[in-house]
Amino acid sequence: MPRVVAVNRSQSMGRSAVSPTANSRINLVANPSFESSGTWGSGVAGSHSNSSITFPSSDMSLFGASSCKVVQGDGSNGHVYPVVANIPVMPGATYTASCYVYMPQSLYAQGGTYITIDDNGFNSIKSGSGSPVSATNQWVRMSVTFTIPGNGTKDGSNKIQIILDTASSPSPLYTAYYDGVLLEKSNSADVYFDGSNIGAVWNGAANSSTSTLARARVPVALRNLV
Repeated sequence: MPRVVAVNRSQSMGRSAVSPTANSRINLVANPSFESSGTWGSGVAGSHSNSSITFPSSDMSLFGASSCKVVQGDGSNGHVYPVVANIPVMPGATYTASCYVYMPQSLYAQGGTYITIDDNGFNSIKSGSGSPVSATNQWVRMSVTFTIPGNGTKDGSNKIQIILDTASSPSPLYTAYYDGVLLEKSNSADVYFDGSNIGAVWNGAANSSTSTLARARVPVALRNLV
């Protein structure tokens, strides 16, 4: 007769049943889908009286309930950009940063966007790749792969910042929504995740910390059911 073992529901069904393994993935970006008002900051270049950044924005989203809304309304006079800093990295390691962007056709005149990677001292590590994204009425994923110098970042912090940047030519005149920012140690952009996904956990407060996606280990109690 099968041996019945009592199993705590939170252990077998909840996230506590998921343990990190050697194959775990870590999203190094906190608040990656802009569900809260923390973590990210706003950068400016030139005049920006008609430009703005709003997060969380409930206008539209691809992941969760919110995104980051950026209005570029000053053309050649300047622009604004969302930025998240103080992300620790390892010297000599290769990382890929990716993000989804949506530009409504009705709010688009010209310009494009891409990802820039700087160290905390604003020394450039990687400034986009390929053509800036300018497609409208669809979610488009942009990504950039980069390697940290073997002797560390130029400013000595071994920390980087992700800038959702704007191409300078042609001058930006558009509204863009950003969502699903992923940074992990990888040679290419993998499937997006954060701590709200099945099989993933937040490594601290929800939407304010990094997150880990791990292969589920079967609890010992479940292996002893038969």
